[in-house]
Amino acid sequence: MSRVAADAADVLTAAELTDIRVYEVAGRRLLPGEHVDSETDASENFQIQAGGDESHFETRARLTVTTADAQLLADVSAIYTFAESLTVPREVAGEFVERVGIMSVYPFLREQIFATATRLGVSAPVMGLLRAGQITVELTPASDLAAPSLEPSHQDPRSN
Repeated sequence: MSRVAADAADVLTAAELTDIRVYEVAGRRLLPGEHVDSETDASENFQIQAGGDESHFETRARLTVTTADAQLLADVSAIYTFAESLTVPREVAGEFVERVGIMSVYPFLREQIFATATRLGVSAPVMGLLRAGQITVELTPASDLAAPSLEPSHQDPRSN
């Protein structure tokens, strides 16, 4: 029988970061005259998913950045393995993703975006620091205890 996690700190006590998994990295240089479909020279789309079972938890984030010169994509996850069988309720999963999960994957997303732009030979966007509390997640109705699906609020990680 598994223990039920009380809060994010409880999950963190039982968890160890065991893997950073890269699902996708892509970049495409924009053609001359091709324009960005945004109000500014750069736009971002940041998506979060999370899930797991009684033995592990995964926070996955996908960041797409479009600049005046390129479209860049990074899809990375952090995998945490539990030292004991642990059930993570939806609300606790959301808190863990906000406080720990996103803070773990964001530096890898930032590095992949920067490196991809550099390989393409275009100006690399400098992604600012992500500060605690800057990203909030909302549990979607389709979520359940075993595999919560989480979506971020629409906040630019660089805007504070």
